Amino acid sequence: MSGENEAQGIPIPFLGQKTVNLDDKGRLAIPSSLRDLLPGGDVKRVLVINGLDGCVFVYPANQMNQLMKRLETGRFLSQKKARQFQRQLFYGSSVETLDGQGRIPLSQLQTDHAGLERKAPVTVVGNIDHIELWNPERYVAHVTAEDEDGRTLDEMAEAFFAPDTEA
Repeated sequence: MSGENEAQGIPIPFLGQKTVNLDDKGRLAIPSSLRDLLPGGDVKRVLVINGLDGCVFVYPANQMNQLMKRLETGRFLSQKKARQFQRQLFYGSSVETLDGQGRIPLSQLQTDHAGLERKAPVTVVGNIDHIELWNPERYVAHVTAEDEDGRTLDEMAEAFFAPDTEA
């Protein structure tokens, strides 16, 4: 998952939401509440990739191997659509080291993918095993929308958590 409570060895998920500005050089300061959960002591490295639904995903470096193993299955090697998905996911990806102020640089490809602009707000969201970077308006529209079947959060929860049913 993400960080670990050293005393108990319990994985601590990335949770919470903050809004920070992308600076004029395209760097984003990861909020300390999320940054402190990144493993690595003084040197914190992350994988930055195109996220789903129009955001950017930031994975801790220690999660990279797990993500790569999921993509190394035969399906990704043999199916054209799977290979295309993998190419789009990693298009413009980078491995970054947080600087002394907890910032990571975002490429033009990454900011374009998520609709982010320099000197403008970015919604930074902890999503259990990774961090998501969103255009604030896009994020609000995404989380307040009903699903494709017109279900609200309560209705989706009933479907996902009900025994012996498919969502």
